[in-house]
Amino acid sequence: MDAEGSEGAGAPPSAGALLRERPVALLLAAELLGTLAFGVIAAALSWQAYQRTGSAAVLGAIGLAEFLPAMLLAIPAGHIADRYDRRRVTAAGNLGTLAVALLFALDAASGDEGTWPLYGLAALAGAARSFVGPAFNPMLAAAVPPIALPGVMALSSVTWQVALIGGPFLGGALQAIGDAEPYVAAALAEGAGLVLVLLVPRRVGVAHAGGEDAPATFSDAFEGLRLILRTPALLGAISLDLAAVLFGGATALLSVFATDVLDLGAVGYGVLRAAP
Repeated sequence: MDAEGSEGAGAPPSAGALLRERPVALLLAAELLGTLAFGVIAAALSWQAYQRTGSAAVLGAIGLAEFLPAMLLAIPAGHIADRYDRRRVTAAGNLGTLAVALLFALDAASGDEGTWPLYGLAALAGAARSFVGPAFNPMLAAAVPPIALPGVMALSSVTWQVALIGGPFLGGALQAIGDAEPYVAAALAEGAGLVLVLLVPRRVGVAHAGGEDAPATFSDAFEGLRLILRTPALLGAISLDLAAVLFGGATALLSVFATDVLDLGAVGYGVLRAAP
């Protein structure tokens, strides 16, 4: 076997080679846009909620409103992602987030000072996003051979981190222009991400589908939960992460510090949200 053949058989592809693969490039671009949009919405929502109410408790309540639907829908969303074309499931989640972003923009443009619309829209955003993760992440794995999986996961992590920094900063910068602008930008990003996901080859979205189309059962939906409960390493890791997210989410309070302690304004608040 020549050197090239030996390298192809035993060496994982480089990052550049992975990015030249159309499904990988489309999925990473969609991940970048979707995470950017989520960061913009989260930053703008936290800022506007505090500007409306001056209450840190409201920030916590909005976070809870977003978390509860995501938690309740986690199992059915995962089951749907395991049975249907994951491109369409992801696109449906993107479409839901796009609609929520536009509703946020309408609420902001109307000059509304109430908090109840923010709670309701945050809950809808959490529900929409709950369908994206279970369907999107496995598509990255399906887009490459097993030897390339660590490389594509590393690229995904870098993409996610870049968007996690850029989204809040962009949200703060757009917030300085107006209340509706961040949500309009987020809707545009979600729409572009939706199109990119639908351009992914169908084989990637249905790679998990077997030959038999057995009817769904209630027991099937909870098989993942049973796996976690009988695997101590999984149960411990997930429980630790859940506790950290629920009780360590100090990021939600940055709008309080940016306004009352540091007097930074919207742009400075965006920088502060991006800093961690």
